[in-house]
Amino acid sequence: IETGGIILVREGAFSVPALGTGFRDFLMDVSLAPDSILIQRARLADERSENDTAVVEGAVYRSADGWRADLRTMARNLRVIDDPRTAEADVSWQLRMQGPIDSLALAGDITVPQANFFIGRQRRRALVLAEDLAAEEAASQFSPRLEGVRLRLGNEVRLRSPEANVQLTGEVAAAGTLDAPDVRGEIQATRGTFRLDLGLLQRTFQVDSGRVRLNGPLSVPPTMDIQASY
Repeated sequence: IETGGIILVREGAFSVPALGTGFRDFLMDVSLAPDSILIQRARLADERSENDTAVVEGAVYRSADGWRADLRTMARNLRVIDDPRTAEADVSWQLRMQGPIDSLALAGDITVPQANFFIGRQRRRALVLAEDLAAEEAASQFSPRLEGVRLRLGNEVRLRSPEANVQLTGEVAAAGTLDAPDVRGEIQATRGTFRLDLGLLQRTFQVDSGRVRLNGPLSVPPTMDIQASY
C-alpha cells in the first residue's frame, strides 16, 4: 500500500485532561508520500492566550538505511501542565530531534520562566493496568536520546508543600536516555520559608540560600548546601 496526499487542519482545539491543559487555533499542513511525511507547518496556541504558542516542522523520510526523522520545534510560554496536585508550568523551548526512528537524538534549550511544583498533594495510584505497562514499554522503544539538552529555571519557579514555599532558579544539562539520564548543573534556592512541625514544637525557618548540585547519573547523590535562619 502506497500513501499519498495532503492533510490540512484549521481552527482545531483539544484538551489533555491528564495534564489539565487545553489548546486552540490548531493548524497543520502535512504532505504524504510513499517514502516521506513532510510537516510543512503545525502550530497550536495555549487556550489562555493566542500569543503562547508551539510550532513543529520537519520531515520523516525513508533513506537507504531505514526511516529517519529531522524535526524542529519551538514554543513560547506554553502551559504544559496545569494540575494543582502536581505542578503548574509555563515552558519555552527550541529543540531539534533527528536520526533513525529507533534512536532519535534530542538537543536544544528548554526554559521554565514560571512554575509551581507541589509536594504532598499527589494521590497514590492503587492499580497499574497491564495495558498501561504495555503502552509504556512500546513508547520507550522510541524515546529519544538526550544530547546536550539544557534546562533553565526562571525567577518565578517555586517548590510548594504544606510546610515549604521556596523560590528556585538555576541551570542543568542532560544527556543519555530518558530512563537513565546524566544530569549536571546547579539549582539554587534564592529565598523562601520552611515550617518544622514536631507536634507541640513548631518553628518556621527562613531559607537564606541553598544550592543543590547534580553530579551526573541519578544514582549519584546530589551535593546540597542549604542555609536557613529562625
